[in-house]
Amino acid sequence: MAHITGSTPSTSGTTGGEIVRWFDRRGLTLLLAGTPYARSTSERATPVLIGWFLLLMLVALPMATTLAWWAALGMALAIVVVTWLASNVVRRRSLLGPIQKIGWLESAAFVLGPPLMITLATSTDEFAGEEIDPLSFKVLTAVIVALLQVVALLVILGLERLGIVTLSRWLSRSLGRSLSQTGSTLATSLPVSLGVVFFFFLNPGVWGSIGTLTITPFLAVISVLLLLAALFIARQQHLGLAELVHFETAEELREALSDTPLADLSDGPDESALEVPASCPLTRRQRFYVRQIAMLSQLMVGLIIAAAVFLLFLVIGYLAVDPATAQVWTRSAPNVLLRYEGAGHTYLISSAHLQVAGFLACFVAFNFTLASATDARLRHTAKEAAFQVIRQACAVRLVLLRQRA
Repeated sequence: MAHITGSTPSTSGTTGGEIVRWFDRRGLTLLLAGTPYARSTSERATPVLIGWFLLLMLVALPMATTLAWWAALGMALAIVVVTWLASNVVRRRSLLGPIQKIGWLESAAFVLGPPLMITLATSTDEFAGEEIDPLSFKVLTAVIVALLQVVALLVILGLERLGIVTLSRWLSRSLGRSLSQTGSTLATSLPVSLGVVFFFFLNPGVWGSIGTLTITPFLAVISVLLLLAALFIARQQHLGLAELVHFETAEELREALSDTPLADLSDGPDESALEVPASCPLTRRQRFYVRQIAMLSQLMVGLIIAAAVFLLFLVIGYLAVDPATAQVWTRSAPNVLLRYEGAGHTYLISSAHLQVAGFLACFVAFNFTLASATDARLRHTAKEAAFQVIRQACAVRLVLLRQRA
């Protein structure tokens, strides 16, 4: 058995905060479960809940009350500050320290703060003319807002427990990485995709069907295309999870630990020897989450290509499709969103234009998923970055679990 030796994070100068931040930045916080740095669902959901509460109290509600905006904002700010200070006093933290966990007190403030704001900052005259008396309507409004806050609290905690909030953070960060890594993919697949759909954009039948849909059936069509793309990727996905989390040699483990908070693990004394070969243990929920990241990493590239196609057709339509043409193709007067007249031509962007461009962009994304299933180079481009960060996270998790044992 080979060995890699190293010190614990504390002796190597790595703090728990650095490890947690490293996982958070990559949207892989769920992989810390079982390690000394695991956080509860309420701790992970705290930033989202605080953001929702501040947005509602300091932005939405002050504009919806009958008080002057500065008075309403002052009242909302007072409720927020009292909640903050009370939380720190009860938790015996520094008085001005950040809220780190949502407990019973914070949950009560989250639910009752907005109704209290409505009760104190809204006059009963605001509800005059309703079928019930103004005071009862005011109380009913406060109760409904409280119930909506309960729903929001449960939904955010549920999504965090399932890893959806963490996954959204990973998607937002991976978007920038994907944009910088898919240049060659765009150069290869975009001309082919445009050759397939370009003449559809100038087809009156497409404008007469897709361009005239109302919002509900249009979103249903888009959702079907994206769902089929995701299902196709899931069926074609060859993640090789067993090989991804397995480290056969000490060199493989060292390489995976590079660019992580434990990169200098092998420089310390022999305090926590790790045996290799070894595999990082993952729970069923963690395995499911890792597979979703691998699948979405491939879908992300398709969505970037779709965005490029959408912008291209937006420009082409603006330059080439005038109001008369749009009216003939859609058999109705266009719903104008942007219009400019000059150089003997009327430039136009209509709702039908957006819908046709959006439909063709999603069709291109779906077409890309089909192509990537048979093109090894496209698969490699789509998966490489996600696989690398997953393997790094598994290496760190393996080390932390071994040191805890």
